[in-house]
Amino acid sequence: MAKIIALIGIDGSGKTTCAALLAKALKSKIKHKVRVIYAGNTGLRLGKRYSFYLSLPVDIIIHRILRRDHNYVYKNYPKLAKLETLLLTINYLLLIALKVILYSKLYDVVIADRYVYDLIVSRIVVNAHIKLLTQLLYRVMPKPDLMILLDVDEDMAYIRKHGEKNLHELKLLRKIYLHVTEKLNWKIINANKPLSFVFKDLWSEVSAVVPRDNSNDRGQI
Repeated sequence: MAKIIALIGIDGSGKTTCAALLAKALKSKIKHKVRVIYAGNTGLRLGKRYSFYLSLPVDIIIHRILRRDHNYVYKNYPKLAKLETLLLTINYLLLIALKVILYSKLYDVVIADRYVYDLIVSRIVVNAHIKLLTQLLYRVMPKPDLMILLDVDEDMAYIRKHGEKNLHELKLLRKIYLHVTEKLNWKIINANKPLSFVFKDLWSEVSAVVPRDNSNDRGQI
């Protein structure tokens, strides 16, 4: 089985950039077969403008029919919250879990830009029912060999994303990430620093987990 490295954190923390740099370094310096995947909850692309995912009908009800945000709906329509959480979970299992499991058999290292924990944190923020989500995903998803939180100040993340994300939500997300990371003893890298310094810290953590000799078979890497 491959080594699975998961990079998590709020939007603007540099996950996608670091994942690409890490893959390049692993390929060139250690000669591993590496695959980078986006492991957030996503849909299937249908053409250039549309995507399909199982919770789309619920999104339409919330935004088009009720014309409310998720926070309001989840507080006042708990059954709708549970339904969306169930659909998101099934969606993740069908589109992400199978991909991670397959790639972990074909590659030496799988780098996940986001992982199941990002999905759980995002559900906590909108007060969704997450018990079923957590139980199912923890049972099915392969456990990462290395979990790294790229921690960035929410104000800097807000600037990096040009205000795409609500600053209050970023602050709440960051608080939850730090709390969970502390409880589960995940690695934390300060992503406020220049990229070269961030990657140096990242490489130090990864090289301690990924063997430099990839001559072993995939089952022992």
